[in-house]
Amino acid sequence: MKMKFINIYKTLDKIAYIQKKDKADISKSAVVIMCADNGIADSSIAEIAVKTAGGESEYSRMAKAADADVFTLNAGIRDKAMSEWLIDRKTADGTENIMYKPAMSDESMAFAVRSGIEMVKSLKIGDYKIIGASSINSGGNIPMEAVLYALTGYNAVSDCAKEIVSKYSFNSVNRILSTVGSFEIAAMSGLFLGGVLCDMPVMIDDDISAVAAFMAYAIEPKVKNIAVAGCCQSEISRQIFETMNIEPITDIQTERTVEGVSVALAVMKIALAAFKF
Repeated sequence: MKMKFINIYKTLDKIAYIQKKDKADISKSAVVIMCADNGIADSSIAEIAVKTAGGESEYSRMAKAADADVFTLNAGIRDKAMSEWLIDRKTADGTENIMYKPAMSDESMAFAVRSGIEMVKSLKIGDYKIIGASSINSGGNIPMEAVLYALTGYNAVSDCAKEIVSKYSFNSVNRILSTVGSFEIAAMSGLFLGGVLCDMPVMIDDDISAVAAFMAYAIEPKVKNIAVAGCCQSEISRQIFETMNIEPITDIQTERTVEGVSVALAVMKIALAAFKF
């Protein structure tokens, strides 16, 4: 499949501007993978999270292929997940089942967001130049769709997500996140908010990452200034990018697969090689 790099120069210019440099620097990149279970699902992602943290999964191998260091964070895994490489920021054993009750407390939501912010601060100290925001979760796209529908009324989401949102009322953006969101979305939102604080470009990986960026943007509009994207996964990402005025590097859409993690950073590396920037 031939990729058409339609916005590579704009993206590189934006990264350089964020970094306050004459030329974009992605010489040291990181992929932060936020791992969490959602109450709407019966399964747990504990095993794949441990394998990813230890570099034994397709998630971590793909990130390595993009020449990025991988940081795997437990934002709320239901089952026991033991690994010396898994960063523990767990506040609960996954979220509640949002079909019946709010996902998490406001306090737990705030802790997850702060975990993302603190991660960016640590990576900044470690001299990382760009961060990819990614996740592993159970529950599929339902929390992501529910958050997006509650935020924007975007209609092309599942009936399940619409039904969930109809059960609740919201008086703030934060309440949307704590009521129908998930720990991985909250933690990734923190990555984008941390990018604002640290002048760090944060790259959107897929639809869930895009919704996390949009949630952070709803909290702090300056997020659009530090968020960058490699490609659109679907029309959901496309709509978010248009609203935030973010132009992805390519016009290709990809399906989310195990091998798709950190595709955005991979696209950036390919583009740099192609253009010899």
